[in-house]
Amino acid sequence: MTIIVHLKGGLGNQLFQYATAKALARHHNASLILDDSWYHSTPKDLTPRHLLLSSLKIPEESCTYRKFLPKNSLLQKLALFFPRPKELILHNNDPFFFDDSLFDRALSPNKNYFLIGYWQSFKYFERIRTELQKILKPRSQISQHYSLYLKEIQNATSVMIHIRRGDYVTLKSANTLNGVLDLDYYLKSMKKILEWQPKAHFFVFSDDIEWAMKNLPKEYCLTFIHNEPHHDSVINELFLMTQCKHHIIANSSLSWWGAWLSDADKGQKVISPNRWINKAEINLSNLLPQSWLKIAP
Repeated sequence: MTIIVHLKGGLGNQLFQYATAKALARHHNASLILDDSWYHSTPKDLTPRHLLLSSLKIPEESCTYRKFLPKNSLLQKLALFFPRPKELILHNNDPFFFDDSLFDRALSPNKNYFLIGYWQSFKYFERIRTELQKILKPRSQISQHYSLYLKEIQNATSVMIHIRRGDYVTLKSANTLNGVLDLDYYLKSMKKILEWQPKAHFFVFSDDIEWAMKNLPKEYCLTFIHNEPHHDSVINELFLMTQCKHHIIANSSLSWWGAWLSDADKGQKVISPNRWINKAEINLSNLLPQSWLKIAP
């Protein structure tokens, strides 16, 4: 039996997909294949991304399992749902839904299982959290640029703030679906952290660091994490996020992982928005752990 996971999206999405497939493969003592076909055939209406899992300490390598995918979104979806011989498709249609039967169903040792979807629930892989904390770290030593920030983070009452703008602002489909958190969310969250930790030192991560420098309160203790101009610099930034003692996350899978992979046994406080996408009726209990404080944007 082999588990094949169809990877797509940015690093945060890749981690949800990988972690779920890893947990399922562990559960059934199956091999795991990482399908990178989406990155060779990214639909034209979506933000192009790099597959970054190889920059982490994971043991698996990626391969192009589904070759010759069309770049039209609808045609690509249709093509993915044609199973190969001896293959069954496991599809997660609602990214925030937890299918508790995934690990209970009997899988045939003579079949391969192709996972499609976002699988954005920690409940799929919380059973292997300790293992994920070990392997979802940079494969190479972090650069000197980021190691200077790391020393500051380790020596302070460090609080990660992640501000996601980028395609949430510039891409109409992302803005409509996700929406941008306004400044008020961050001000309320910082004020709450300071009630718990008066000596908090805020480390700000953002794809629009100039906006953050212009708008965040200058009277607070702030360090802005400036990006290195490399496509895999986000690997180092995710690692820095996990080293912070407390976290204020955006409606972003990247900062979700920055908080979830950190050591929660040290009195960690996590603040998250209570709205993840522009649909207020979405149940987020499978995405956001109960211990995280949810604040309205």
